[in-house]
Amino acid sequence: MTNDGLSKEKKKGLLKNLRELWRRYVDWLYQHKDLGLYLDMSRIGFTDEFVEEMVPKFQAAFKAMEELEKGSIANLDESSIAIHQKRVSEQTPFVDFGF
Repeated sequence: MTNDGLSKEKKKGLLKNLRELWRRYVDWLYQHKDLGLYLDMSRIGFTDEFVEEMVPKFQAAFKAMEELEKGSIANLDESSIAIHQKRVSEQTPFVDFGF
């Protein structure tokens, strides 16, 4: 396995077997019908083993995003920055530029 997740055998060239290409296309075509978006990831050279290895990392990332959306703090300095910004905004007069 190389650093980019491709086995040395797969890295030699793109798939040429039509059945295998079709299976990969069907497996990896992403469709978001409401947006009219189709994303064909089938020709990106990652292996099934690489995807299996990444699943727990994706799950952890999605969980972390959910927590952030609920208001958790990702950066411990975040709350001190927010307090500083509040203090500065309280001390700064409002100027209406008429825009």
